[in-house]
Amino acid sequence: TGNRNTLLSAAALGAGSALLVTCRPQAALALLPLFGVFVLREIRDWEVSRSVFLFAAVGLGLGVGVLQVLQVNQWMTGHWLHSPLYFGDGTFQSLGEPRFAGRVLLSDCVGLLVRTPLEAVAFIVALGLSFRKSLPAEWRLFFGLACIVNLANLAIVSGYYGWHGSGGFGSRYFIPS
Repeated sequence: TGNRNTLLSAAALGAGSALLVTCRPQAALALLPLFGVFVLREIRDWEVSRSVFLFAAVGLGLGVGVLQVLQVNQWMTGHWLHSPLYFGDGTFQSLGEPRFAGRVLLSDCVGLLVRTPLEAVAFIVALGLSFRKSLPAEWRLFFGLACIVNLANLAIVSGYYGWHGSGGFGSRYFIPS
């Protein structure tokens, strides 16, 4: 479409990454479609010094968020890479195989398709738009990555022992994606 990345868009992407990583690390997946469009635009208009500067601006924001999460892990568990959900003798894992996918999608209390069926409609529409030839490549990439993000989020939430999100109305873990 001829759009170019700016320092403001790089700073916004970096700051958004930092915020999402700090709130809930897997929520940073929600920015993957925007990051994909950002990278596609930079590849299209590659100027070494400008592109490196913009990628550094995004990386700085993302790095600040990751460092903050690592520091909180260190304070709470004594280890940089052990999350606060790491407890017991190391045999308990809060995240594992996506064994609860059916419950995440169809549970009466918090099922994604039961309580928020518009998520399915949005996914199907995004999937269709990602293959639409009449859309610019940036938009097709954005919609395709959005579908991948939702599937990855489903896999993560389905593998979490607290997949139900404490019994709220609908799955709160899908709010970012």
